[in-house]
Amino acid sequence: MTATDALRTGFRMARRYSRIGAIETIWRTAYIILIVLFLAIAFTFLAKDVTLSNLQIQALRSRNPFWISLTLQHLLDEYGTEIRNLSLAVVAFSLALWWIFASLFRAGIFSLLARAFEAEKDTTPSGDWDQHLGSDVRRFFGRMGGLNALYLLFTCLVFILSIAVFEAAGQLGSLAGETLGPLVAMFCLVVGWTLLFLIWAILDLATDMGQIAITFEGRGLWDAIRRTAAVIQSRLGAVIGIGLAIFFLRLILMVIFGVVNMMTNFMFGRIWAPLVIPSTVLLWFVQSVLLYYLYIVNSAGYACLFESEEKTSTSPLPVPGKILYEH
Repeated sequence: MTATDALRTGFRMARRYSRIGAIETIWRTAYIILIVLFLAIAFTFLAKDVTLSNLQIQALRSRNPFWISLTLQHLLDEYGTEIRNLSLAVVAFSLALWWIFASLFRAGIFSLLARAFEAEKDTTPSGDWDQHLGSDVRRFFGRMGGLNALYLLFTCLVFILSIAVFEAAGQLGSLAGETLGPLVAMFCLVVGWTLLFLIWAILDLATDMGQIAITFEGRGLWDAIRRTAAVIQSRLGAVIGIGLAIFFLRLILMVIFGVVNMMTNFMFGRIWAPLVIPSTVLLWFVQSVLLYYLYIVNSAGYACLFESEEKTSTSPLPVPGKILYEH
């Protein structure tokens, strides 16, 4: 199966089984709302301990970038410990909540997608493709949790390496001198962060396809990782084609909604400024729904590669017949 055929199947599955995309939208939206609430609570606790003088308030309200940056630097020096502790608490809460939500809901989403593919294979439409959601979640939650934990671990390593690349680029730039220093630092940052982004993209791809191997084929954690590596190696062209197509579609959506958001903000800013925030939130939600729809399309397309690989590996090899010569 080519990348085009897989994408067609992905669009058909996402459109026909829209409940899967709805579940993806619900858990992602709920996760973002909880993070925003936790940030608001953390900011409230921080605001109680921070006292600003009249001079600092005037500097923050001014439009002078120098005074604003100087005031913020002074606040960071004075309340750096509190800000660092709250930031670590927010990050830890966000990662733990994402792990729980992703492991729980992805186990259900990919199991629903697997049963939807099974229903499509039958000649008569099946109405009970979503009747085993609870048992499937209990069955795959542990393996999904292990895979997502590995994803978080390697993502944190990539983030730490990106900080190391930033510091190394600054040191190399200082060693190169005032003339070539900025160019050397910029070159090191572009090359280093590009390589790290590619590593993270491969990690994200392997995680998504590993979830397919767990739910579609019922494999264990390490067996799913080996199976994912085998599929990527054997169908690399189709994997890249599906990924690039979905990436460009997401990019087009982001550009369109970005332009629409700028236009609505400009219009509502002239008419009535309080409408800017609700319109931005509404556009963000619609854009998120479409992006999550593309995620289901992407997952269904990759699942087609697993199915075609499985058919190829299980089909008997043709054995050449013997030719008998009679003399």
